[in-house]
Amino acid sequence: MSSDVCTNSENHKKPFPKLCVKGINDGKPTCPICYSREQEKPIIESENERWNDYKDNEKKVAFEKESLIADIAIKNARFENYRPTSEEAQANAEKAVKALKDFLEGAKFNLLLVGNCGAGKTHLAYSIGKELQIKNKEVIFITMSELVRKIKSTFNKDSALTEDDIIRRLVEVEFLILDDLGAELGALNSNDKATRFINTILFSIFDGRQGKATIVTMNLSSERIEEAYDERIVSRLLGNRVSIVFKETKDFRRRKIEF
Repeated sequence: MSSDVCTNSENHKKPFPKLCVKGINDGKPTCPICYSREQEKPIIESENERWNDYKDNEKKVAFEKESLIADIAIKNARFENYRPTSEEAQANAEKAVKALKDFLEGAKFNLLLVGNCGAGKTHLAYSIGKELQIKNKEVIFITMSELVRKIKSTFNKDSALTEDDIIRRLVEVEFLILDDLGAELGALNSNDKATRFINTILFSIFDGRQGKATIVTMNLSSERIEEAYDERIVSRLLGNRVSIVFKETKDFRRRKIEF
């Protein structure tokens, strides 16, 4: 094959004649296709870098823009300002850090933080979410009561969103934190079951998120979960799970009250 013919199959399938063009490669025979690709490389790399930066920023923004939080004070929660009030709470904080590390290494599982109100479940869950966000992970934190309210608002004929839009987003997000599951059932000592509406929402979310990382905080025991929710939801929630359970830790928000 003549040296005046380019056979670089990465840039063109068939041999292509080299040309002598003034101002290009000192006028030596050069393949115009290969030369053009070489000139485009820095531009493409720069655009790819800009696109990746844009996507990373989109992921970070999701945690701030798309989360629905009932108690905005939780936005200040960090591992650094978590104050364990018992040995159990300290051990559970360490378990939460371990779960975060596993998530960052690519593990996919349901992380359940279970226990009484005020034990620190939401603080730890939000802290995990914040650290994931810092590492350019896409995270949405949503309180169960706010999720129900948001979905019901789509029933308004003027709503720009639909129920499917909301559920689809919660299914596709990389990390979902669902806070205070069970609050929609009412009093903790009641035997109420979830409504068909709630069961439909939760099944759609947990079924769609199989094989993804989901963090759930709740006050419910496994027995209460089985009583309250459809068995298909129970199967998906309790399957492939890691549990962090608060049995002894008191409500840390009341520890300074003296009367």
